[in-house]
Amino acid sequence: MAKKYQKIVEQIASLPWSKLDKEGMLSLMVLSAYSAKEFAESLRIALDEFPYNPNLQKMAKGELGTDNLQFNGYTRHGDHADFLWDVIEKEKLKKKVSPKVFIVGEKYLQEVKKLPKELRAMSIFSREKILPTIYRNILKNKNWKEPALQAYQYYIKRHIELDAGKGGHGDSTAELPVTDEVEKFYSMRLNMYKNLF
Repeated sequence: MAKKYQKIVEQIASLPWSKLDKEGMLSLMVLSAYSAKEFAESLRIALDEFPYNPNLQKMAKGELGTDNLQFNGYTRHGDHADFLWDVIEKEKLKKKVSPKVFIVGEKYLQEVKKLPKELRAMSIFSREKILPTIYRNILKNKNWKEPALQAYQYYIKRHIELDAGKGGHGDSTAELPVTDEVEKFYSMRLNMYKNLF
C-alpha cells in the first residue's frame, strides 16, 4: 500500500517539466542547487543521527566531498551542490534568472531548517529511490542547448547513475526507516517547484 508521502512524490514527478522554456529550465536548475545544498545539510544530520550505519556512510562518500562529478573543466572535490553553484556563478545565472527564484530557494532552505532532525534524516532515506523517476521526467524537456543547462543535464544523468544503479545510493538507504512524517518535507518541495508553473 502506497504511503501518503508517495502521493506527493507522484505529484512532483508528474509536474509538466517538459513544458518549461529555457528560462524555466534555468530557474529549475537554480532551485535544484538550493535542493542540493539542503540535501548536503540533511545528509550530515543523518550521519549524526545514524553514525554507525555502514550503508549510509558509503552513500555519503558518493555525495559529500567527492570528485565523482566532472564536467567541462570542473574536477574538484566537493559536495554535489558545489557543482551546481559553480555553474550558476560561471554562467552568471543571477543575471539570467528572475530574482524571485533565488528568494523561493532561500525560503525553501529556511523552511526545511525548521524540521526536526529525525525528519530531515528520514527525508534522505526516502529520496534516493524516488529522485531518478523525477529526474527522468525532467530529461524529457528539450531545452538543453544553453551551456548551464548542458551542465545541469549532465548532473541529472549522473545522479540517475549514482542513485538507481545496482548497489547505488537507492540500495544503500533502502533499509533505513521512513514514515509518513516525511510528507511535511515533500509538501515543502512540491510548493517550491510549483513556483515554476
